[in-house]
Amino acid sequence: MESVVSNNKLHVTYELSSLVIYRIWNGSSWSGELTVSENETGTNPRIQAYFHNGDDKIYFLYKNSQTVSKWREYDVVVERFGNIKLAVDAPYLIPAGFGVNQSEIKIFYNYLSGPTMVFTFH
Repeated sequence: MESVVSNNKLHVTYELSSLVIYRIWNGSSWSGELTVSENETGTNPRIQAYFHNGDDKIYFLYKNSQTVSKWREYDVVVERFGNIKLAVDAPYLIPAGFGVNQSEIKIFYNYLSGPTMVFTFH
């Protein structure tokens, strides 16, 4: 389970029955479960928030197979997911975390028994 706080709300992601799930705590109640990974298997979920000038977005990173990792955006204002996008298709890379700003997403991976690798998406 991972979590972030943005715009006075707690955002959590976790793996449940091989799916990546997302929930929001608004200070008094939890949202229903939203499935980040749609109908595909998802493991190793990571979460990151971006709140700036009215943009309130949550980003997710997860692995959907032994080699493929994907990322996805959720717009909190309109309560809608964007499309799932390919991050990296490479064996032995494990999502370690990521950062988001107004122009890019940087994803950090640990290579099994090796250095950390960084991929940037615009």
